[in-house]
Amino acid sequence: MSRVLILIAAAFQAMAPAGGTMRHAPGADLIFVPPVPDDQPAPVGGEAECLALDQVRATRIIAGTGIVYKVSNHRQFINRVRGQGDALTDGQVLHIRSKGPLLCAGDVVYLLDGLTGASVSFVGLGRFERYDAPVARRR
Repeated sequence: MSRVLILIAAAFQAMAPAGGTMRHAPGADLIFVPPVPDDQPAPVGGEAECLALDQVRATRIIAGTGIVYKVSNHRQFINRVRGQGDALTDGQVLHIRSKGPLLCAGDVVYLLDGLTGASVSFVGLGRFERYDAPVARRR
């Protein structure tokens, strides 16, 4: 019986990473950002330096302009990234490595290819501006 327990313990030890700590699966913290048509947001009063990550319900990229963070049905913020705004294109995935519960101006967001998951670029966040999305046209 003790040999069986020793073999089971050895099997678990072999499955654990070398550092002894379990790591999460690669890509487990990725956020999918579906492509959207090019549209220009209309800024509305109100700015914020940081957003609480647990309150962000959805994100999307507006190519060449910025990243939209939806906080509620009636409240959205756009972040016009610092520099390299042209790096934002349709079909990219945002990868955020946060050090806490807030996403703030100055934080870095990595842009991954939506098909391969390969790192494409990175952008620095600016201030979050509240905005109303353009009204969708009915067909």
